[in-house]
Amino acid sequence: MSLQALLTQHWVHSYEEDVDDLQVYRPVDYSFPLSRGRSGFEVQENGKFIYYSIGPTDRPQAILGDWELITDTRIRVALEEGESQPFVLEIIEVGEDYIKVRKVFE
Repeated sequence: MSLQALLTQHWVHSYEEDVDDLQVYRPVDYSFPLSRGRSGFEVQENGKFIYYSIGPTDRPQAILGDWELITDTRIRVALEEGESQPFVLEIIEVGEDYIKVRKVFE
């Protein structure tokens, strides 16, 4: 399965599993431990990207953007608001029920 096929879904931050600068994300339907809120992102096949930040009531707040595949392991993301500059998600490891990424600012 291609990287793009594995990526195109809604991912939620499983921060309990983070190690150093690596962030771990799980599919939205994963059974997470209780938390006051979780950020996440959704990669869509049409080049759209949705970043879910933690809103004021601990509910996800959507910020729209675009993404493009720049290498076999990197996608560039540009959000319409919230982030001051585009960033790159470096895909370190991916499986059917997890993804490990490193966020890199250009």
